[in-house]
Amino acid sequence: MNQRPNGRSRHEKGNSISPVPPVEEGGGLHDAFSAARKAGGRIPIGRAIEAYTGYLSSRGFSPHTIRMTMNLASAFYRLSGLGPGAALSDVTPAAAERVMRRLRSRYGEGTAWTYSVRLLGLFRAFAAAGLLLENPFGRLDPPPRPRAPVGPTLTAEEILRLLKAPRVDLPSGLRNRAILEVFYSTAIRLSECAHLETGDLDFSKGTLMVRNGKGGKDRVVPLGEEAIRWVKRYLKRVRSRYARSDERALWVGQEGRPIAPGWIQVTIRRLGRRARIAKPVTPHTLRRTCATHLLEGGASAWAVKEILGHADAKTLSRYLRLDLRRLKETHEKKHPRP
Repeated sequence: MNQRPNGRSRHEKGNSISPVPPVEEGGGLHDAFSAARKAGGRIPIGRAIEAYTGYLSSRGFSPHTIRMTMNLASAFYRLSGLGPGAALSDVTPAAAERVMRRLRSRYGEGTAWTYSVRLLGLFRAFAAAGLLLENPFGRLDPPPRPRAPVGPTLTAEEILRLLKAPRVDLPSGLRNRAILEVFYSTAIRLSECAHLETGDLDFSKGTLMVRNGKGGKDRVVPLGEEAIRWVKRYLKRVRSRYARSDERALWVGQEGRPIAPGWIQVTIRRLGRRARIAKPVTPHTLRRTCATHLLEGGASAWAVKEILGHADAKTLSRYLRLDLRRLKETHEKKHPRP
């Protein structure tokens, strides 16, 4: 088990998630044990956790958060061999290290990481409340956070089937085709697409303005010719028919009101099933697919980063699954020294 020489876990530096809600000076948990602290009494682990869940409830935290704390307590009892009646002071640094090792050996990566982070935070809360002279978990780190599994990417053939799934002879189908084309052309997020306005389109330049994207940032992304063609057809044949004169939203329903992000999500899933695509098809699937196809086609990571609106190009590696064979072919064609 890795230890930090200064006695602080990386979570105490404020650069990670907060594993459990913090204890405020003068809060419920701090007050609950003031008498015991003055008397120097041995505080049972079960009583400390009970007081902590009461503190959470008094602070308005959700039942889910409280239930997670109780599940964490049950796991701690099993792994430490200490029952609810054992004193907090019985949890020595050696016992804490055994618990962390057993978490890693008995649970999957995701569960082990979650329990470890929450356990470190729980005992940090106890120490902050004055229940412990020294935090036994203070020098321990949780296991590495597991990477989220990479989602599916559609092939070029699957994309074509998906784009042909809407019935473009119907107003809703023509609009849905335009939405799919925009997603695949620009790799924008669901919320970004749903909140587009007609003024965000610049057909003469072939661009689309994304306003107030992730992190509150604006960006301009290229809009391909095929996407422009379908959006123009939608504007002329559908939106002009249903939208009110003062409506600025790009995508509207038959009532003339903007369509919701959730509705777009459900519709794309349905169209994926209609196209007989076995993979789950979501707006993020299209975002990932667009970025992957751009990279496989020879686009630079910097350019794709800008299109996606990522602050760091390293983020690309977290959710893109690239075809190494096609990357090799692109490298041989594009590199000046093949």
